[in-house]
Amino acid sequence: MVRGHRMVIAYGEANTRAALSPRITLGAAAGFQSARASLGGTQPELFVSFAPLARLAGSATGEDADPELAAFLRTLRTLASAPSQAGRTQASRTVLTLR
Repeated sequence: MVRGHRMVIAYGEANTRAALSPRITLGAAAGFQSARASLGGTQPELFVSFAPLARLAGSATGEDADPELAAFLRTLRTLASAPSQAGRTQASRTVLTLR
């Protein structure tokens, strides 16, 4: 769902709406601040927190259950990426943080 300059990918409408009206902002979240620090203080343009994905994968039942996927996702903390430019050269710095 997109609202203004925000894009949210969530599982279910209630979670999507909650993400668009959070109790705290993403910038105030500890995981985001840590990811930003790992990029040398640069504001991430891409940020993924793997804890909610691991919880979702771990809650699957029946044929949708994939314990190996849930276990793998629990080994990951965050993914953050930010662009940089030096003259005519454009690059991206991406950091994957493990638990």
